[in-house]
Amino acid sequence: MSNLNSLKIGTWQPLQWGVNETLIPLEGWEYHTETVETGHEYSVFILVEPTNANLIPEFLTSSAELFKNEKLSITFKILITSAETFNYMHFPELSDFYFGDNIQEKYLYKQIVNFSPDLILICQDNPSHYQPIAKVPVVVCHLNGAPLIDQVKKELDAMQHSEIRNVLTSKMSRTLVQVITDLSSIYGQHLNLINYTQGVGIYGRLSISESLGQTSEVSKAIDNAITDSPLNKPNPFGDSPTGANLASTIWAYDLSRHLGSSKWDHLLTSAADMYKIDTNSHLPPFPCDPTIRTEDMFYSSAVLGRAYKHHANTGYLDVLDNFYLMINLQQSTGLFWHSKSSPYVWSRGNGFAVLGLSEYLTYVPENRPLYDSIKNQFLSFFKNIVEYQDISGGFHELLDTPSSYLEFTSTCIISYAALRGKSLGILGPEVDALIHGAWHFVKARVDADGNITDACFNTGLQPDLESYYLRPAVSGHDDRSGSMALLFTSELLTTGFNVR
Repeated sequence: MSNLNSLKIGTWQPLQWGVNETLIPLEGWEYHTETVETGHEYSVFILVEPTNANLIPEFLTSSAELFKNEKLSITFKILITSAETFNYMHFPELSDFYFGDNIQEKYLYKQIVNFSPDLILICQDNPSHYQPIAKVPVVVCHLNGAPLIDQVKKELDAMQHSEIRNVLTSKMSRTLVQVITDLSSIYGQHLNLINYTQGVGIYGRLSISESLGQTSEVSKAIDNAITDSPLNKPNPFGDSPTGANLASTIWAYDLSRHLGSSKWDHLLTSAADMYKIDTNSHLPPFPCDPTIRTEDMFYSSAVLGRAYKHHANTGYLDVLDNFYLMINLQQSTGLFWHSKSSPYVWSRGNGFAVLGLSEYLTYVPENRPLYDSIKNQFLSFFKNIVEYQDISGGFHELLDTPSSYLEFTSTCIISYAALRGKSLGILGPEVDALIHGAWHFVKARVDADGNITDACFNTGLQPDLESYYLRPAVSGHDDRSGSMALLFTSELLTTGFNVR
């Protein structure tokens, strides 16, 4: 199965684009004349029933010569799908994806909406008529008539961009600052939940304000918002917080610095002081999950690392190292299990893992005994992860399963960690293509109102692979997704990475 790392321009490549109701992968083929889509290309989807799949090899051969002679930039997808999916009355609004009923139809519909073709060709034996799908025109290719290649050539000669293709072009034409502006209009504005899902957005917005010279204005606005938040109450974390609660404060030292005071320092210090080594058992430090899961790699590194940098108290690092000595989740592939009880390479779980490693490498001195081990884990991840990046630039809900949906938050997090690795001098140009691909993916899935597309819903440890496959994908306004997008784009801005 091809990916961004192995993409060959002007060549048909195999594709897995979803699953059916029994979670069997849906297959197809993909053709590009450009490395990444900008929306300016002409894009065509060809839908073929499994009973007619025998026509595909001949078409792949004959179309290669046709495309060489075309002066257009083109993307093509051939999707093998059952005839039932041609009945589009079952499509719900853009929610509840990709699980429940009509799974195959949902995957097909999202392929159309997310990749925005100009035209859909349905290959059928019998004459039929279909309404446009998501405002994309539909043409039926009658297989008992002219050869498919002749019908495709006819359509290419008269090709015009569809309405949703023009929307994609508009999104892809935005600059980094324009995308940041769209995100910042919604995310990083409030902290009415004591949770990292909003805290990361606050941190990202503060980082962006430094790069754009807006520190005074933004810090005052955030100060006012947090003054009225639950974090500005007595005992905001309670007696039994989770790491997700404590990581809601990762902005505190930065905001105080921007304000020229120590007003919010106590919050992050209090959060760090909540971490305690359990000397009477082999359990990880409180409040890390006793099962040891990748989320706590981020939470603990972000809080304890910052506290060490602020106070120069190595006791914080002792607690952090105590936790990392218990972690044994990275596999020979460089990828991480979510936990030993859930031995699956959940995409955001891997994002949390590599984000935690990047935080550790940012704040922990190189002379710490575990530093080299953490660095090697980080390098192993990025040596291997490029093999799992989709042609679109995104990463799948299950990293090693290309038939699972493309997931927004993990793409942001992994790319942020790659940028951080470059700024630390640990990674080099070998991750540049990963970052460029992710930027194009994220740009395409954030609209002018800050809505995002296909972020995995809140996910605890799942009992089996199918449960990760079927986690709902959120689209619209989502704090977790928007915050991670701000984190990624803030690092693009801070590092001056030359995004195309």
